[in-house]
Amino acid sequence: MKNCTQIIINTARLQVYPLPLADLRLLIESPMKYAQSMKLNLNGFCFNANTIRAIKTDLLPHLISAKIDWYYYTMWLMVQRRIRNVTGSFCFYGKPDSEKNVEIGYGVNSVYQNKGFMAEALKGIINFCVNEDIKFIKARCNLTNKASNRVLEKSGFSLVCMENELNTWKLSINKTIHNYSL
Repeated sequence: MKNCTQIIINTARLQVYPLPLADLRLLIESPMKYAQSMKLNLNGFCFNANTIRAIKTDLLPHLISAKIDWYYYTMWLMVQRRIRNVTGSFCFYGKPDSEKNVEIGYGVNSVYQNKGFMAEALKGIINFCVNEDIKFIKARCNLTNKASNRVLEKSGFSLVCMENELNTWKLSINKTIHNYSL
């Protein structure tokens, strides 16, 4: 099993890493204690009620039972490398399916929106997916979330569906095309 110290996505300004079970539990139960234990600055970062509910009902049961590929069932933090500020988070919605598709979700702390952090993290996530031999990445965002839609478009995703107030985007990963410089 890969442990959390083996899985760190480094970009120019960020470290993006998955939270092991104990860390995820502490972060949702006591964000300040987690931040202190990891020497992080939250600067207003917190999971909203819907995200906490999804973590508890969807991620945690799978994370608890996962022996391998556990990082597909947890939240990943995006942390500024030099000053240790949490800029946001993302997660996979489970491990790749039989066609090697994954879906991701993400959020950026309002203090850091429109500063390029999500686009930068997404490049690292795409490289991680290339190394995991994933073929397609899917992401959904609200039709009215212009910034998120723009990040996906600029990152090479194609809009494949618009329904129920959501845009669905998909990226076909070609190792020769998507080897992003970090």
